Amino acid sequence: MKLGKKILVLSAFLVILLFIGFLVPGREQAQNTEPLVFSDGDIRVYSPISGQRITRPLVIVGEARVFENTFLFALKDEYGNLLANGYSSTNASDIGQFGPFVVSLWYDERADNTLATVEVYNQSARDGSVENLVSIPVLLSSEEQMSLKVFFGNSKSDPTAQNCGMTYPVVRVVPKTQAVARGALNLLFAGPSEVEQSLGYFTSLDNPEVRILDLVIEDGVAKVNFNEALNQIGGSCKVMATRAQIEKTLKQFETVKEVEISVNGRSDEVLQP
Repeated sequence: MKLGKKILVLSAFLVILLFIGFLVPGREQAQNTEPLVFSDGDIRVYSPISGQRITRPLVIVGEARVFENTFLFALKDEYGNLLANGYSSTNASDIGQFGPFVVSLWYDERADNTLATVEVYNQSARDGSVENLVSIPVLLSSEEQMSLKVFFGNSKSDPTAQNCGMTYPVVRVVPKTQAVARGALNLLFAGPSEVEQSLGYFTSLDNPEVRILDLVIEDGVAKVNFNEALNQIGGSCKVMATRAQIEKTLKQFETVKEVEISVNGRSDEVLQP
């Protein structure tokens, strides 16, 4: 009996140690809001993360400091076969500076439940060889969603805020919907993600009370009617930026050539500084 009691006490003590030594640090780590980074020198990728299940399209978020701000990205299966690829540019403010990027990439729906690797890299200006290669293993899904763009300001791309109306797109992958314009604006209202904020993205449309009352697209004109909260955004630069974010987000659609903004049905004195 004494031996049994000693074993029981020892077991309880070990359980307490495990709780203190593993679970408590785990909580502290869970509170760490620093984004996970996959990096190789001058290219940093924040999304996707290793082992993530990907839906179509794949969205890659990161930042890079590369020659002429141009980088390449590719998706390969577990055998190294190319599934899809592309190239894009960062929004770097100057030569030698990191610039953020958000790109999307479609792949064949037949690549379902497929182990794959996302690669992001640049080519050497001297001989075209691969540089700063970042490789991230993922699991592909054939599930198809839709990608929408929303437009924000960016303090890294425009550190002096000389152009209040300058905006930069980020991509959102969401379930398919018929109301794409309204959906895009609702995503705009939600603001940039934590990762995007770490890359300098910010919104001037920061009043959480802003609501869409009506949205109609006719003859190439998107007529969007907001509640009074939209007019509570003050400051000439902020007002200009808010208008630009709304207009750019709506003009991503081919059916929208112009945007008319109103508040409670009135378009005069809307978004005035």
